[in-house]
Amino acid sequence: MCEQNLPLSAFSKAKKQRKERFTLCRQCASARRLVDGVISPDEFKRVKRQAEARLNETGSTKYCSVCLTVLPLKEFANAKGRRKEKACECRNCRKEYKARTKEHNREVAVFRLYGIAQKQFESMLKDRQGKCKICKTKTPGRHGFEIDHNHTTGKVRGLLCHRCNKAIGLFDDNIETAVSAAKYLEEIR
Repeated sequence: MCEQNLPLSAFSKAKKQRKERFTLCRQCASARRLVDGVISPDEFKRVKRQAEARLNETGSTKYCSVCLTVLPLKEFANAKGRRKEKACECRNCRKEYKARTKEHNREVAVFRLYGIAQKQFESMLKDRQGKCKICKTKTPGRHGFEIDHNHTTGKVRGLLCHRCNKAIGLFDDNIETAVSAAKYLEEIR
């Protein structure tokens, strides 16, 4: 459509043929999708910026599909499953993405397992002034405060640090064993 003489990197790879390229450059292909109503104007602008960034690539640089900047190849990790190719996003963008998804996945898992939303979790923590319910420490452990629950009923009992939660688990929630341990500690003082 644009009838310009562009480098090979301006054309997308065809999905079925490994070495073949599309006949339309990326900008023309996205313009056609915009006219057909397949993509929104905002998406068109993003794709246009991507195509312009790709034109600035050299043999020792690559563009990041997230931040749309051209960076040296050392800023990209190797692509999984492809020996000689680099990932499509730079290391910084990938790191930010992992941090966001890790937090989101934790929130989803907590809600599925215990029926507690993030706001409820934060409210429980605020009620305890950010301290463990047993030992009153403010340093919970590597993964933050853990949700203590009854294993038979599934009812949430409170937020504990990793060590206290582990101790209760090792006692199998048996009160007699916990009392016996407390007596033992009293005796050896």
